[in-house]
Amino acid sequence: MRFPQIWLVVIVSFAANSSFALDPESPQDIEYPQVQACAFLSNKLLCTSIPSGREHSSAMRCWDVSTGREIEPFGAKPRTSSYGFAVSRDGKYLAAMTDGGIGVWDLSKPQPYPKVSTLKFNGTAFDFIGDTNKLATVNYKKLQIIELPSKIIATTAFPFDPTSLDVSPDGKLLASHSHIFEMEKQQEVATTEASEEVYVPPVFSPDGKYLAYGTFKELVVWDIANRRSLFRKESRRVLPDDEKAAGFADIDTPGPIVWTPDGKALVTRNIADQLHIVDSRTGDFKEHVFRDKFIANCYAYSPDGQHLAVTGSFPEGPTAIRIKNLKTDKVTTIKLDPFPKKVK
Repeated sequence: MRFPQIWLVVIVSFAANSSFALDPESPQDIEYPQVQACAFLSNKLLCTSIPSGREHSSAMRCWDVSTGREIEPFGAKPRTSSYGFAVSRDGKYLAAMTDGGIGVWDLSKPQPYPKVSTLKFNGTAFDFIGDTNKLATVNYKKLQIIELPSKIIATTAFPFDPTSLDVSPDGKLLASHSHIFEMEKQQEVATTEASEEVYVPPVFSPDGKYLAYGTFKELVVWDIANRRSLFRKESRRVLPDDEKAAGFADIDTPGPIVWTPDGKALVTRNIADQLHIVDSRTGDFKEHVFRDKFIANCYAYSPDGQHLAVTGSFPEGPTAIRIKNLKTDKVTTIKLDPFPKKVK
């Protein structure tokens, strides 16, 4: 997904497939929370979502990045969940998973930003359609188009059960797994070569001409107009002796993929827990983002391409956020309290 302005929103949740009973009074008994999703929304405001209480939910908290002062642009700390959020391309709306479904806020109004609606939702993915007030959602094998505040204007059956989606910048195409759908006709128009082996969800390039996705052992960029891969880059790694002795494979499965704002490069992580940048036309390695190793959960560029925000299991802690200035290489680290007080 692309994000038109420059706030950083971060969703903090518990690591995947972990079980927990959150008790703020007994932090030693709970699983450690991790920041799972992030996006730039403006220059100054950093919003995070931190686990609170015993429920599988979080509270959105925001900081002024320039001062480090906590502020409340929503007038309170909205509850969210780990599924994530979407921002309309014109910057007018924020949609986020909440306890009751999808909460939508109007960012064009003065603070505190008013909540437009809470949409009933039991699905897995959603995204705004171009520069519109329409939201595409997938719920099991069903695609719904919702016009804000809550009008369902189209419903289409999917031939499979999607767990992710990305809408092209012009709002004309939708990609999920190896399938590409035309939004106006509400029908599938193409399938990539990957068939069902897509491990990393497809993401449209900033110009909408390409899709980047990952298979079990390849990073792929797909040329949409010509319906062929621009490249398929198989990645292998040098195994340490202990992994060789244990019979580990040298396959280097890619992680989540993010395009640079100019579309010239991609950021992804490898199985060796290093975040790196590759050329989007060839797949050739360009550089590592950081020298140390860690499991990166989320990474996002500012629209001007000057900053890269990264969250993950850093030595500084699993709820830390690193923001790298790509012109100066200066790294700013924001540390969040992993055991915040319960939100009332």
